[in-house]
Amino acid sequence: MEQRRQELELAAAEEEKRKQEKEKERQFELRKKDEEREFERLRLAAEKKQREFEEAKLAREREQARIAADRAEELERIRHANEMGKMHVEFRLSEEAKKTPSKDNRNADSGHSGTGFIKAPKMPYFDEDKDFMDSYLNRFEQFATSQRWDPSTWALCLSALLRDRALDVYSMMAKDDVNDYEKLKSALLKRYQLTADGFRKRFRTSRPEVGESQSQCITRIGNYLQRWIDLAQAAETYEGVKKLFIEEQYFQTCPKEMATHLKESKPETLHDLAERAETYLEAHSSDPLGIRSSQRLMT
Repeated sequence: MEQRRQELELAAAEEEKRKQEKEKERQFELRKKDEEREFERLRLAAEKKQREFEEAKLAREREQARIAADRAEELERIRHANEMGKMHVEFRLSEEAKKTPSKDNRNADSGHSGTGFIKAPKMPYFDEDKDFMDSYLNRFEQFATSQRWDPSTWALCLSALLRDRALDVYSMMAKDDVNDYEKLKSALLKRYQLTADGFRKRFRTSRPEVGESQSQCITRIGNYLQRWIDLAQAAETYEGVKKLFIEEQYFQTCPKEMATHLKESKPETLHDLAERAETYLEAHSSDPLGIRSSQRLMT
């Protein structure tokens, strides 16, 4: 009996020892997992901090770039303002010179000045609420031609008559372009949406205005058509106008993206237009109706 009791005690002691070892292993594994979780937490926290640092750095760089761009824009604005101020001073000086004509001024008035004197425009300032830019530019050109101004001075003279948005257009032109009248004229027409498409819409939607005679209305509509033809660079022949009208009608039947693509490609003939339309449809769709409509352009 005593021996049996001792064997049981020994077995119980060994069992308790195994339990303790297992508990130690379990505790070790728990500590290991806790350490791994803590390491992962620290790693994620470090990565987050690094991302925040990089984002803050990028934000500072963007802000610095914005400030630099604003500064450059402000300097450019000041430069343009100084140039405009100089031009207006020259304009006032020329006005004063006209009031007290000297021998040199008389030569300038006669169109034979060798000093490059620029006469002050005797025209009202452009008022975008009352004036039509295209008509104003035509009036300016007629006046400049009648006064026999040197075309190289037209841009400067016109700039003295501009206000508000029109003056902004001139102020934002590149330094090398400010004395180019044709570039200034083109920029002004685009700013006021006086493009070929703009005149086309005016031609199509014109109605008699209040106080306008029928003769004036017809003349105005005719002028819109002429400007449409000129800006579209269409030939002033039957075939040229026919091409212009057919293109307009066809573009109205096309999807917007297709019409834009065809306009940008500037087809020279209706046959060229039809081929470009077919190529576009073959590349973008299999719509037989679209192909048939483009084929009819060739007939």
